[in-house]
Amino acid sequence: MNKCYSCEEELTKENYSTEHVIINACGGKLKSSNLLCSDCNSIFGNSFDNELAKTTNDLCNLLLIKREKGFPQRIKGVSVEDQKEYYLEFGGDVSMVKPDINLVNFDSDNVAERTIQISAPNEKFFNQALNGLKRKYPDLIIKNALEEATYSEKRFRKPITVSSTIGGKSTFKSILKTAINFYILNDGKRSDIKHLIPYLKGNSEENFVWFHYPNELIYKPKNNRITHVLKVVGCPSEKILYAYVELFNVHCFIVKLNEEYEGRGMDVDYVFDVHSHLVETKITTLSLCRNELLDLFSNKDAKPFNNIKKRYDRVLKISQILQSKLFLNKVIDKEVNMIFQDVDPEEMFEEQMLLRMKRDLFEKFWIQRGS
Repeated sequence: MNKCYSCEEELTKENYSTEHVIINACGGKLKSSNLLCSDCNSIFGNSFDNELAKTTNDLCNLLLIKREKGFPQRIKGVSVEDQKEYYLEFGGDVSMVKPDINLVNFDSDNVAERTIQISAPNEKFFNQALNGLKRKYPDLIIKNALEEATYSEKRFRKPITVSSTIGGKSTFKSILKTAINFYILNDGKRSDIKHLIPYLKGNSEENFVWFHYPNELIYKPKNNRITHVLKVVGCPSEKILYAYVELFNVHCFIVKLNEEYEGRGMDVDYVFDVHSHLVETKITTLSLCRNELLDLFSNKDAKPFNNIKKRYDRVLKISQILQSKLFLNKVIDKEVNMIFQDVDPEEMFEEQMLLRMKRDLFEKFWIQRGS
């Protein structure tokens, strides 16, 4: 009978849960019902897993990651063009964080010359801004303002900057749990990692996780692919058990699972393409001796963020390609819908012809956009 590796309760039909080895918020698909009971899964998920989800939400949004449940949250950025805050919605749309209110000629004694200009992300915010101004300026006629309001779209000619952070106790705990999940999933023994459980539960302060960006890439992603990478190595001759966790080819961590390891030798990995969901194994390279592993924790890399920035730049370029393709698809769908809005359904073209038309339009727009 399988047991929860956290509390050691037997897993039954009443208390089992499906645990994502890499959290669902990051698009993880690898999962098992033989790792955690529902209570432990819920506790971990609502605490440190939730923090990891928050700190990786920007990448999930920009890379259009599809989850099993829900969508990545919108992210806040600042426009280089006007220094105002905007929300980047999942799917590429941009909206204002708050209404922009401009009072024109309000220093004039002639009320007729006074003008209020309001830009708002949607009708709800527009109405709220109007009602707020009405309390301050009773002469404002809301009905007239609503009738004169127009809808418009703004094209950003300069980028929107987004801040991103990673790290901290909660994030490290979630990374540790991911490493434990992968170890147990590959027939690892609870006795080898049981000393880590008090740390996950918040009952101790330890040093098990840190950033790790070796000179030689453990895995080199191909072309424009984005992957998650997991690797566990057990070396009884060196008495060490450790893991490597890489999310989106950006955030990379070394995990010290056991420095008194006496279990079996093992070297297992898992590489997951976040878009195609293609899985590869036995393709990573990482071999640390005992002194090298312990040195990574006693002499920590004090400036890992230089490496993070380099990797983040690559991901942003890929994100721009994905976002551009999504934008073009939206434009093409709009064009196709306009073409066929007055066509009798019985006279519609065959599906293959419609697909060819969309492909031709896509190529046309793509070439024009690139020229």
